[in-house]
Amino acid sequence: MAVLVCISGSPRRGGNSDLVADRVKGKAEEKGWTAKKLVLNEMNIRPCQGCERCSSTGVCDADDDMAVVYKALKEADVVAVVSPVYFGTVSAQTKIMVDRIQCEYIRKYVLKIPRDGTRIQLGVFISCGARSTEKNFACSDAVMEIFFGTLDVRYDTRIFVDGVENKGDVAAKKAALGKIDAMCERIFGP
Repeated sequence: MAVLVCISGSPRRGGNSDLVADRVKGKAEEKGWTAKKLVLNEMNIRPCQGCERCSSTGVCDADDDMAVVYKALKEADVVAVVSPVYFGTVSAQTKIMVDRIQCEYIRKYVLKIPRDGTRIQLGVFISCGARSTEKNFACSDAVMEIFFGTLDVRYDTRIFVDGVENKGDVAAKKAALGKIDAMCERIFGP
């Protein structure tokens, strides 16, 4: 059975990004996929400490909930990261998770160890932000491009939802929700 891992970087339950993550998860489940939602704000994930212990093994040995994320990434066929834009980039919760992929970067680029057990075929990024400019999402997009590239995942699916300042504003964004639904149909099946 195909597996979606939806990573919610929203610090607010019921916030715009969290609602979008629920929508994507629900669409996958409707099509018979196994769908798992990881809410980063409710996980105990410490920032990368730059300890360099992964530099000889390519494995992060920090004892926290990032182990759940690493495991989920190995089980996923599709990974969808959903994050609000805060000060021009992904949320702090999302960035901490991305930074902890440093061990995978070391494995791939320094130690030249191929990823084992990877199933991920596609990386999806959906971001919600208040400002209505393309520039508002540029840094977030760059962060996700590096994240998915490090994981050897095809990253060609990104949706930016602008003009969503207040909790729940995304519900009125019919065009953006239509894009999300069309993406889900393309990925999870008609």
